[in-house]
Amino acid sequence: MKKFLFLYSPFSNLSYQENFPPKGADYFLKEKEEIIQMKNLLTFDYQDLRIRKLDLKDYEYIFLYCDFLTDFPTINFLTEEILINKKRLFLFGPLITHYFYYQPTLLENLKEKELSLIIGFLPNIISEILEDINIQRIKKIYQASSTPNYFPSNSQISLILGCYCLEIFKPFCKNFLYFKDNKKIREIKEVIKETSNNSNKLIEIDDEDVTNNFTYYSDFFSYAWRFKKHWIVKASRNIFANPKFIRLLAKAGVKIIYLKEDWLNLDELIERRESLIKEKRKEVKSIQKEKILVGAKLSFILKEERLNFKEIFYILKKIDFDFLEIRFFLLENSQLFLIYPVYQPFLPDTSPIVLKREFYSLKNIIYRLSKRLHRVGFYNTLFYSLPLNLAYRQNLLEGFPFPP
Repeated sequence: MKKFLFLYSPFSNLSYQENFPPKGADYFLKEKEEIIQMKNLLTFDYQDLRIRKLDLKDYEYIFLYCDFLTDFPTINFLTEEILINKKRLFLFGPLITHYFYYQPTLLENLKEKELSLIIGFLPNIISEILEDINIQRIKKIYQASSTPNYFPSNSQISLILGCYCLEIFKPFCKNFLYFKDNKKIREIKEVIKETSNNSNKLIEIDDEDVTNNFTYYSDFFSYAWRFKKHWIVKASRNIFANPKFIRLLAKAGVKIIYLKEDWLNLDELIERRESLIKEKRKEVKSIQKEKILVGAKLSFILKEERLNFKEIFYILKKIDFDFLEIRFFLLENSQLFLIYPVYQPFLPDTSPIVLKREFYSLKNIIYRLSKRLHRVGFYNTLFYSLPLNLAYRQNLLEGFPFPP
């Protein structure tokens, strides 16, 4: 019987070290969604190198998952170790697909080795890969179709699959890399059935924007309140055009809304500053008054000029949202590159990571919590705001460039 192993590894400095606890907050050490989905199609063992050492044993086929927290040196190191042990290796995940389309020179070295690259959504091509394994004619490159497909898991559900990012950030969006501009809208009856069978109290909706189809999502949440679940969702700035929808989300049990990068960008912060605070603070309060916490998923494009990020933090503080997830990019020769600044002591105020250092300082966490007790209630503050703020703080201090 063929034995399959799926691996996940982050940056090498975040990998598990013997006799030390795993790095990162437990909240973010969840099994990767794409690997969970594969359990619907294949029997395999799973090793998360954030929480254990690599053990190749007698596995024949190794699938290494590479997301945007897997750096290229780590991929090279693991590739060498696996190939030395004479295992057949398959590399997959959004980072491999991104390299294939946008930085192909990085893959040239890998193409020379005895391994296979999987471009796109692995479940869409796994049957072809398994057939090739059976006849021992394994290809160097597998390119999956861009048809959106859905496979259930316990911690998340999806209703509408597809990319709704700003155009400039699409190369770093998993849905765009896998499905291009294709969309899949699931039957609400099917989602309701999946929800009723889900034993988790807290469910994250993986859809990129619950405002891209107000009628559809309103129909779902109008029914979903019956299950007494708690939800985490993502939304674009369009959510503020529909206050009734925000109230519906609150009644359905939504506890956190993450606002996407179209809601706030670095240029706005620099150009408008004080005039921006009143507008954005009002929007945040319109959600918090419904007893929903507000997170901001921001993407900042850094330019050559040196900015004082401590000053920019004070603007964010006045806007008064609850959680900050932020990615940093550099624009070079019209191409965008994701960069990974991490926390270290004595950072200068010109370092972009100062934004997260200040936001997740104990002083500012306590400041936010003291205000939330009145605004979103004791329960949401104690069971959602407090643990999640501390989880983000732990990841920051332990060197994660952004939460996985």
